[in-house]
Amino acid sequence: MKKTICVILFLLAFTSFFCPLFSRIESRIKGEVVDKDTGKPIMGASVTLFFRIRLNDNFNREEIKTIETDARGGFSFDAPWSGFYFIKCHKKAYVPFLPQHYYKYVKDELISKKAGVFRVGEGEIKHLRIELEKGGILKGVFKIKEAGKTAPHKFSAFIYKESPCDESFVSGNDYSIASVYSDDKGYFELGNLETGDDYYLRIILGDGYPYQRIRNIRVSKGNITDISTTFDFTSTAGLKGNIVIKGNPPNTGWLDLASDFKDQFGYTVISRYILEDNTGNYCFKSLPPGKYYLQVSCFDQEGELFSREFELQVLEGIIKQLDISDK
Repeated sequence: MKKTICVILFLLAFTSFFCPLFSRIESRIKGEVVDKDTGKPIMGASVTLFFRIRLNDNFNREEIKTIETDARGGFSFDAPWSGFYFIKCHKKAYVPFLPQHYYKYVKDELISKKAGVFRVGEGEIKHLRIELEKGGILKGVFKIKEAGKTAPHKFSAFIYKESPCDESFVSGNDYSIASVYSDDKGYFELGNLETGDDYYLRIILGDGYPYQRIRNIRVSKGNITDISTTFDFTSTAGLKGNIVIKGNPPNTGWLDLASDFKDQFGYTVISRYILEDNTGNYCFKSLPPGKYYLQVSCFDQEGELFSREFELQVLEGIIKQLDISDK
């Protein structure tokens, strides 16, 4: 009995002495989100906390938690580890609050210096004040005029700050800051855009139509900018054909049609046709006469990649036929 009591007393003494050495003092990250112009708190803003992880020479991130601000614009997180954190915050009608290095995932150079990565030590309470600025809204309806008829057309688009190198689409590096998808009537609306900058919209109409571009778009704070446009396709020139691989149409794939212009970035893609109906048929419509570069990338029924490149000439009023095979 005495031996048992001694063991219990020893364990109690051990835990009371050593446990504090291994326990971690709680750290917290808290703050408030306010309107930059008025200083008033913003309720219901979404705030996401990330922990920055370094793997060799690269940085990764782990999402900790997302919460909404209270009536006073306040937020509070437990910081589970000592180290570097960053926060993203957004609210409808406001420009999103993003840290500097987050932009590096979407653009080579920094386009915002409003926030950064911060360090939280053990037992530290980190206080942040996030100021959100009201942004501008971009909207519109895009229509197509062809053969004397005008009708709305469904589309997708990419929006850029300033003028991007469209050739990046060929090399796989897309520097767009947002994507846009219209409804079936060709209507779209995009909010939360920073003011004071020119934007550039690359519109993908699909169905073999060339990409369309709208440049020098500027939005103003809290206002709506309407860029509704009708694209007039009067050219009757085009390119069409059929693709056969190992005696069968490709399973999936795409064709990129580019202009003949070439610089250090490569060719400028003007249209992409997606192969998705298992027929192998493709068609590019309403092409201006001239020289073109066609890159074919598709997969056969066994999943093997088939790739070909062509240089060709399209003449006014003629739909050029180009059938492609692996022979």
